[in-house]
Amino acid sequence: MCVMSMVYDDFSKRIPADFTPPAWVPTGTIAAVSLMSQPSTAAQVEALRQEVATLRALITDFHEAVKAAATVDRLTRQPDCFDPEKAKLEARVRELEAKLSAVQSAISDAGPVVDTGKDGAL
Repeated sequence: MCVMSMVYDDFSKRIPADFTPPAWVPTGTIAAVSLMSQPSTAAQVEALRQEVATLRALITDFHEAVKAAATVDRLTRQPDCFDPEKAKLEARVRELEAKLSAVQSAISDAGPVVDTGKDGAL
């Protein structure tokens, strides 16, 4: 088995297929709206920031592993084996990157979020 296949197999289990931003995060073709008008708390926003950072780090690790695997496979003369699952994972990564960019933009446009109520609601 080529190293590239092992990398794709491992990351296909680790990269989520179902990341959906919370409903209070404006994404897509709608311009980012201030999170201040959305039903969110500072804790929710911070948790989302951390989740985005974790997923971005995972995607970076994937890209680095793919690059390293390509080098190992080339040096050991391993042929690139066709696997339709590789293309599916690449598409899933591109989709996740787009979602993370939209979430990051929405969070950044909102600026700092400060809890104003005793229950943490804005």
